[in-house]
Amino acid sequence: MIPIVTRHWWVLALRGLLAVLFGVLALAYPPVTFLLLAIFIAAYLVLDGFFAIVAGVRAAESHRPWWPFAVEGIADLIAGTIVYLVPGVLTILVAVWAMTTGLVMLIPGWVLPNRAGKWLFVIIGLISLALGIVIIARPAAGIVFISWSVAIYALLFGLGLIALALRVRDLHRRSAGGIVL
Repeated sequence: MIPIVTRHWWVLALRGLLAVLFGVLALAYPPVTFLLLAIFIAAYLVLDGFFAIVAGVRAAESHRPWWPFAVEGIADLIAGTIVYLVPGVLTILVAVWAMTTGLVMLIPGWVLPNRAGKWLFVIIGLISLALGIVIIARPAAGIVFISWSVAIYALLFGLGLIALALRVRDLHRRSAGGIVL
């Protein structure tokens, strides 16, 4: 799999650039309507899914494991389509995720001994639970939270992919004798 990834390092860089562009747009326009944010997210997911499937096809052509790329790509395409067709699902999913995470974090908070940092589990659980309740009670707050969270995630993810692409490009240059394909 390493030769495939190193030879096509630019795909990682392009995915990273798209993520950074999306993150910057989401941060630059916080009053953007939730529908527009959903369209950005859907477009990003579809493009990312497409590039992941392309990586899977390239891996399959070289008789390398292809299915992780295909699974990621198909999941991205399905998620992008759902978000585009039903934008309100984002707020609901984030609220349910936050409340579920909060409840799950409270369990070790009650059963662990004090020296194990149980109070941290309780605080984290209560914060997450509160976030979910706020999003359900005030969907506008949820929309702002989602837009900022996704923007920051996209920036960090994109910068990480770009850094990885540059590192992989250097690995490819060393293995190819300085020739970059």
